[in-house]
Amino acid sequence: MRIIVLAISILLSTWTHAQSTLPEAPRKETQLGILKALNVHKPELGMRILSVEGGSHVMMSNNGRYIVKGSLMDLWDGVYESQVIEGALITLPASISPETFFVRFGKEDGLPLYAYVKYGCFSCDVVTKTLLSDAVTSKYNVHLMVLHNDSISQLVSEHIYCSDNKITTLKSIFSGTSSIDSSLMNKCKDSVAGSTPTAAGAQGVKALPFTYFPDRKYGVIGEVTDYL
Repeated sequence: MRIIVLAISILLSTWTHAQSTLPEAPRKETQLGILKALNVHKPELGMRILSVEGGSHVMMSNNGRYIVKGSLMDLWDGVYESQVIEGALITLPASISPETFFVRFGKEDGLPLYAYVKYGCFSCDVVTKTLLSDAVTSKYNVHLMVLHNDSISQLVSEHIYCSDNKITTLKSIFSGTSSIDSSLMNKCKDSVAGSTPTAAGAQGVKALPFTYFPDRKYGVIGEVTDYL
């Protein structure tokens, strides 16, 4: 009998302590936001967005244990500081025709170079213009993938990949001499543009702009002039 009473006392003590140390419950607005947005996922973060409050995202881990509130920063919007990333880029399987995901230009037998950019990030514009310069195209065989993470950059990506001459369109878009033809969005349903973010993610591209040098087995995040 004494053992049972002691066990109950320990359980009550533990429960009381747990209640006193629990974090503050989410506000009513947070709880309502969670209920409305349970199906919004961010799988690449290992978390899902529950709600947005005052510009901050309330996120829960996929295992349901953790909640965090703060501002999201998408590194695909562009980084400025250059950083070398050692190691080989993950190769796309031949079965999906990886060459179709890239706009190719430069010296046919030149040194291979793979670049990943999107429209709308300043450092991506700088890198793209650099790669289109005569100094680069006379030395490198450039494979450039145009990515997107918002409606505008997706429209630009579709515009480029759906064009009859991708290189000319790429040059005119990133030089600011051409407007975007929104009608192309409905004429190019089979374009690879919609799949480029998946392809880049499969290759391990975490931030833009990203330039990879296969002969050196490293990539550069950010501006790349000093590495050409």
